Amino acid sequence: MSKDITQLEDVRCCICSKYIEPLRNAKGEIVWKYGHNADPVKEGRCCEQCNFEAVLPARMEQLIGGK
Repeated sequence: MSKDITQLEDVRCCICSKYIEPLRNAKGEIVWKYGHNADPVKEGRCCEQCNFEAVLPARMEQLIGGK
């Protein structure tokens, strides 16, 4: 299956501004195309990479650091 960015809606990450890659099932069908909640880093939706590298660590810091 080819990744043709022109067929995707203009859904961009609010952190890095790259297109958010839709989540696909085993058949390649799009099941979710809006990424992740970027809170507490930024208001909006974020891509998978920013979710793992920025959002999840920030959430853990809030939990562990008591912020």
